[in-house]
Amino acid sequence: MGIKDKLKQIAEFKEFKEEANKLQDLLNEIESTEEAGNGAIQVTVNGEGKVVQTLLRDHFFSEKDREKQQKWITMAVNGAIEKSKKKVEKEMKKMDKFDKLSKFFK
Repeated sequence: MGIKDKLKQIAEFKEFKEEANKLQDLLNEIESTEEAGNGAIQVTVNGEGKVVQTLLRDHFFSEKDREKQQKWITMAVNGAIEKSKKKVEKEMKKMDKFDKLSKFFK
């Protein structure tokens, strides 16, 4: 491997790193919210699938059926994660500039 090949690799790595940083910024910007139990619980998830906020309204606490509360939590979290995944996919399709990253993960 000659010096030109090494320089090319360094340039490609730099481009890859820049794309990875842009993708990370995009994931941090995306948020999706889902409610369950007629608004008793609201969960917001970011583009990485991490829960960033959970809101419990008064009627969540007035519900005496713990199984129902647990189901609401599960539904809200899973719904928010699914919405977030779809937003990420949509944004990545719009931004073909992540070409080097997509090749790396294939």
